Amino acid sequence: MYSSIKVLLVISIPVAVMILSNEASISLSSLKKNGYEVPFQQVVLSSGLGTTIVSMFGGHAAGIGGMSTTICSNEEAGVKSDRYKSALVAGILIVLFGLLAPLMINLMRAIPGE
Repeated sequence: MYSSIKVLLVISIPVAVMILSNEASISLSSLKKNGYEVPFQQVVLSSGLGTTIVSMFGGHAAGIGGMSTTICSNEEAGVKSDRYKSALVAGILIVLFGLLAPLMINLMRAIPGE
């Protein structure tokens, strides 16, 4: 029991703070700056639930938003009504990166230490 509480304090809380400070705050502030209505509570709740779910499969933080949100919500991503296309492409690339992660790990292990 003691080790579970220790893990909660040493790992879970810092990861939650990291997600809220690095991902959620950046994406939420950029969305607001670019003229979007921001559902703060839903974003924070979704990030917490996502992190909880992926932790069961060995994953770590699963936050909604981040730098891709900043890029996709900016006026340089196109007309506001068509910006979903850039978000779709970014999402597909992120999923592909996640699926290819084991391959990349094996490639990195194959590199000689010297």
